[in-house]
Amino acid sequence: MKRKLLLIQLFFLSSLAHAEQGEFIAERPVYDHTIALEHLASITSSLDSYREMTEIVDSQLKEKVDNTSWEMQNIGFPNWTNYIKGTLLKQNLRIAELEREQASTPEEIRKRQNNLQQARKEYEDFTQRHQVVD
Repeated sequence: MKRKLLLIQLFFLSSLAHAEQGEFIAERPVYDHTIALEHLASITSSLDSYREMTEIVDSQLKEKVDNTSWEMQNIGFPNWTNYIKGTLLKQNLRIAELEREQASTPEEIRKRQNNLQQARKEYEDFTQRHQVVD
């Protein structure tokens, strides 16, 4: 027990020393809709895996674990993730519109216009392919 406490103290002191040197101090994350969409795809994939796993699990176990019903997994999960994705795309479109309005030089206007067209296309493509289902 004494040895474990000593190791914990040593680890803690070592961590403090590294922190003083600027190590282990994470910079603030850059929030970007592209990265958020990638993470959302990972969440969607995880939910799909959860759905597949619950298809082969004993029904008694399903009664003890939340979110195992067919409706939740085949309607709820897709609705949640599609709603989040649609919101991210819509916010990105709005940001692109505002950035285009603020552009002043011809080069900046062209760049912002291209970004706006891409954001609009992504949002429109998504809204044509997906809808929230009750």
